[in-house]
Amino acid sequence: VISTVTPPATGGTIAGSNLRPSGAGEFNYSGTALPGTWRLMGSILNANTDDRLDDRTSLFIRIA
Repeated sequence: VISTVTPPATGGTIAGSNLRPSGAGEFNYSGTALPGTWRLMGSILNANTDDRLDDRTSLFIRIA
């Protein structure tokens, strides 16, 4: 989840424009937004908003 939006709660949805493909490493992500609507299967509510994506990485499934 990019740092300029509030992460959804577990089971919540988010637009793919707010997501980036990533691994769990601090800078392991691609700058390309994802199409569609996605459901969060994990939890990232305590994520911070620094420039690293490691604490905003979780499992999402595309639902639309």
